[in-house]
Amino acid sequence: VLKTSLREKQVRKTITTFCEPKIRSVYLIYEDGTPIYFHILDSVSSDPLLVSGALTGISTLIREITQTENSLKKIDYGDGEIVFEKGEKITMVVFTTLSTKEMRNKIAKIVKKIETRYKDVLESWDGDLSKFGDLQKEVEELLEIK
Repeated sequence: VLKTSLREKQVRKTITTFCEPKIRSVYLIYEDGTPIYFHILDSVSSDPLLVSGALTGISTLIREITQTENSLKKIDYGDGEIVFEKGEKITMVVFTTLSTKEMRNKIAKIVKKIETRYKDVLESWDGDLSKFGDLQKEVEELLEIK
């Protein structure tokens, strides 16, 4: 029995696979839970208003349960992750197969850039999406979405 166990341990090898992170969808959510922008890259279609509201609700619930002001950063699920990057007025949520430090840094830069560029609009936004101009093009270029 001992020889068999030793032989089994020698035969076992750790197989490491490399998975290139893939963005599945992106949501830019105003502080009240309203979606400002969304882009869905995979075949799953869902209502952006419903998704944005649910993500905002989950984030608020976690803050309430933990009694902290810290915002939710990441949720791991089955075959992917949901990455949250909160700014002053907006939160970018990215559904991805894998989050990397490089991706998180890029998302943080995008949030800062958008909040700087659209600061006046975001301060008193009335729900008019046309005030964001080329936001879709900017986000897609920054995230390199094709």
